Amino acid sequence: MENNPQWIFAVTDSIEQLNQSISFHPIWDSATAQFDHDALLVGINREGYITKKLIGMREKHDIDLLISSVNNVFAPTYRLPNKNSLFSCFNYDPITGKNTPGLGLLFIALPAVLTVLLLIFISHAVRNKLPVEK
Repeated sequence: MENNPQWIFAVTDSIEQLNQSISFHPIWDSATAQFDHDALLVGINREGYITKKLIGMREKHDIDLLISSVNNVFAPTYRLPNKNSLFSCFNYDPITGKNTPGLGLLFIALPAVLTVLLLIFISHAVRNKLPVEK
């Protein structure tokens, strides 16, 4: 990977600040004289922003999502359903991998739908009250 221009390896004097910024906390093991930590892969885009962080052993799909985020390619992500996500716009079913419209989408669309219905009602009412010329 040293000769691959897409991989950049760096050293910093600010390792503590870097670890804190990505919530990475390696623990020194004096018996092995090494740091003990989970595997960590951090994606950083060309502007220097952290786009995604993977902790632990991951599948190829997770790494593909990280690479997409680094290259500013849209990668859809979904929160897993729980009792606190009552008003989410879409409900993701991890078993089927499908989204269904949620209650939050109704609340977001409700003002627009009501406005259109009100305009139709007003238009219909005005048309019915106009005198008909003979």
